[in-house]
Amino acid sequence: MEQIAFDFSGVALADDSVVKPKPSKPMTLPERPATTMADIRDRTAADADIADVRRRDLLSGLNRFERISGRSLADTPATASAIRTVFENANSARLGIARKSLQTLRSSVAFALRRFGPIERKSGSPIKQNWNAEWAALIGRIQISFQRHALSRLAEFCSRHLIAPHAVSQETLADFLAALTESEAVKIPKHVVHNTISSWNRAAREIPGWPPILLSSPTKPVPHILPMADFPAGFQADLAAWERRTASRPKSVSIFRGEGPLRRLRPETVKSQLSLFRQVASALVKSGAMKLEEIDSLASLCEPDKLRAALEFEHERLGGNDRRVLEMANKMRVLSKHFGNITPEQVAGLDRLCTDRPERLKEITEQNRLRLAQFDKPGNYEKLVSFPARAVAQARRMKNRYRAAKRMEQAVAVSILLRVAPRLATLRQIELSWLIHQTDGSIILSVPRTALKARRALELQLNADCGALINELIRDFRPALPSASGPYLFPGEKGGARSKNAMYEQITDVGRELGLDINPHLYRHLLQKVCAERDRHSVGDVSRVLGHATTSTTVAFYADRSGRAASKRLDALLSAGRDTKDEVEK
Repeated sequence: MEQIAFDFSGVALADDSVVKPKPSKPMTLPERPATTMADIRDRTAADADIADVRRRDLLSGLNRFERISGRSLADTPATASAIRTVFENANSARLGIARKSLQTLRSSVAFALRRFGPIERKSGSPIKQNWNAEWAALIGRIQISFQRHALSRLAEFCSRHLIAPHAVSQETLADFLAALTESEAVKIPKHVVHNTISSWNRAAREIPGWPPILLSSPTKPVPHILPMADFPAGFQADLAAWERRTASRPKSVSIFRGEGPLRRLRPETVKSQLSLFRQVASALVKSGAMKLEEIDSLASLCEPDKLRAALEFEHERLGGNDRRVLEMANKMRVLSKHFGNITPEQVAGLDRLCTDRPERLKEITEQNRLRLAQFDKPGNYEKLVSFPARAVAQARRMKNRYRAAKRMEQAVAVSILLRVAPRLATLRQIELSWLIHQTDGSIILSVPRTALKARRALELQLNADCGALINELIRDFRPALPSASGPYLFPGEKGGARSKNAMYEQITDVGRELGLDINPHLYRHLLQKVCAERDRHSVGDVSRVLGHATTSTTVAFYADRSGRAASKRLDALLSAGRDTKDEVEK
């Protein structure tokens, strides 16, 4: 066979005289998208870029998350909303784990979901890297760090979507909320948006040159009560006259003319009555019972047949709330007798409308009875009593002065509620001038009659421990709060008292943290329960502290009607009798 010669004269060979082919990269198939939390766990276990200790902690956290959720990771979608739902219902006390451990667990699961899940991953910190120049300059004008941080997410969102600060609108907030709902696994998106709104509006009030835009919640429901300006002038005039009559001291001539209630009403009561009139008028219009222009006076609300149609409309709107609608009907029946130009036929018709209304139960509601039953379990009351001291210790360690002040406020509010249990309306309006400091460290809380439902001034003693907490709040923490220069112990953002909703949430958050279902008003029932169990003769003292006009109110609405405390005392007496008999027989 003929040999074929190859000429290698022009080829420079390497030292080993061997030509090696380039290694080809192994072909990798695209990973299946992570659709369940089980996929997230598998990818966490296989990720070589995570340190061994970190990987072990993440896997442990995912396994604990599976136990808390009550469903397998394979059945749990790898979405922010699914994770958030589990943690919204998680409570450290109920789960038997430390609060810090639950926070760490949230962070671990959220980290794993962001790393391996379908959530869009952001590059770097939104505070420093993702703002455009216009947003960075605007946020940089805020001097307080926590206020800057509260607006960081909005600045990052608007920078990414090319929305300038002066173009922020309610539509922007709605889109911002939708984006948070898709990407936020731990925090509650609605709360983030509300904090953003609060910080934006505060900056608009306090920082010169800030875009003159005031924001409101994108989730705020459409009001069912028509604006005052929509009603005819005659109806508006009647409401104004009603407010003047009920908010001021009656003149002697009104005694003979029957022009209205003879005693001045509390501002909250007047506001409630005016709201009732507008609500009924709005229901008359929306139900089709009357045209808007026909509602030209308070007396026009009192046509029995038309009022029935309006109340049926409200009954459906309120989801069949019988009690609420019947209360509306009865209030209209009572108050209408003070309207001008109402006819005897209208009065009789309203009386017939309310003939079959159920009598108001003069006792504690079943829901509150169940809430009080929590404190029959050993340790629950002690857990609540020990909260102020624990919260104070946490506040002293916090570096964020604003958060520390809010935590200290919780400690003081619960401490006051446990000792004298004021109504929420009174608690939020406590003024610094009401606090009379004593030489022994205690404080006299002197509440004027205008701030109490019974319209009687009240002086309450807060012991030295509670007094020390109040003094520390005022001296060391309160200055970090907005409107701290105002007269209120718990200042609101606009210089007035803390809003009802804000104060309510601040107190109920304590119950959720402790694994207890307790609201501000339940402290009044709890005070009576504890004192009655320890001393059956304490009902008079409890009645005076709660500000009741008579002890019958305390007994009817607050006393233990189940007989549990009484049966315990009788059992102690019977047991003592058996012990005495045994001693005699010996």
